[in-house]
Amino acid sequence: MEISCRTRDHVTVVAVTGRIDSTTSPELHTRLTALLQRGEKSLVLDLGGVDYMASAGLRVLLAAAKKSKAVGAVLVLARVTPFVCELLTMTGFQNIFRAFEDVEAAVAAIGG
Repeated sequence: MEISCRTRDHVTVVAVTGRIDSTTSPELHTRLTALLQRGEKSLVLDLGGVDYMASAGLRVLLAAAKKSKAVGAVLVLARVTPFVCELLTMTGFQNIFRAFEDVEAAVAAIGG
């Protein structure tokens, strides 16, 4: 898994590529937690490069959603792949996250 961060119109875009599983999810959890603790208030999680997500990845998403709410931040998803979209739907997580077709729409929606 690879994680890259960039700022776009005062919104932090976190792009993830590869598999989010029990081996890689701790790294994603650490990165998202660090961004929120640093005071980032607008995050887009770009999942366009994620080809697989295990339950460990879902736990990271849920923890990030809770943490962002606790610190008054906004976390949305962008470019959710069909596999991840199906997983989010099957687990009911589509009701927790706002998801956008592309990063530009996500950034615009949260104040970029």
